[in-house]
Amino acid sequence: MSVSVESAAEKVDKEHGGKAGAGGGEPASGGSAELRGADYASGAASLEPNEPEHGHSHGVEPGPGGGGGAAAARKSGDDIPADIRARVLGKLQALPRAKATLDAIKKAKGNLDFPIKWSNKGTFHSSGSIYLRSTSTEDSWVGSMAHELVHLETFVTGKAANPKKDAKEKFVEKKMEDEINAQAACYIALMQKGDKSNGSQAGYNQWIPWVGKKHADLVKAKKWAEIEVIAKTWIKAKYKSEWVTNNTKENYYTYWGNHWDKVNKKK
Repeated sequence: MSVSVESAAEKVDKEHGGKAGAGGGEPASGGSAELRGADYASGAASLEPNEPEHGHSHGVEPGPGGGGGAAAARKSGDDIPADIRARVLGKLQALPRAKATLDAIKKAKGNLDFPIKWSNKGTFHSSGSIYLRSTSTEDSWVGSMAHELVHLETFVTGKAANPKKDAKEKFVEKKMEDEINAQAACYIALMQKGDKSNGSQAGYNQWIPWVGKKHADLVKAKKWAEIEVIAKTWIKAKYKSEWVTNNTKENYYTYWGNHWDKVNKKK
């Protein structure tokens, strides 16, 4: 069931005080936060959703990027060039929220030598690797990476949901918590980057005017930790009652519950 933007905002306001209100528009994907698969601690492909495209990407990433024949030369599955990797990771290191995620990954792994590969299916994380949409712009990869790095952190710390090991309710809870955390971290990184709008991240163009109006004091003071808590509640409301998967058009909680059933052969 879909709800209006105002309804989602009302839900957040009830938890944080104030009156409901929303501004800005949805990204080109409308009320759909695109999903193309999943990642799990086991890294077993058999546990991933049987979708034609693995991973997930929120909103619509801009493209083409690189100019000329650069995008065409980026073969899906190949490692991205060292110079592009260095530039993108350097930009992420300059954003305190993204740097915190990278620091957590380094602490868990002992290094930052995780694979980053080209993809013709979108930007996503899968089993310890991050895939970048080959036709997108370098600037858009920064926002997308801020999101996917949270999934990578969950993976390398052994906290990823696993439908073979987790009870159904716990599996869905863990999947959605990871998704909400990733999107909130992305929002904060983009705010630290100075983005007033970003069409490649679902909901961001609504979030910015909303938080700027409802929590102007926190935004002005750059109280990032407090803003991130509010962002998680705002995003959770979207996932609960508005955003649906792009491939199946299901509510995310329903989608992951159904995936657990399929993996465990429950009817």
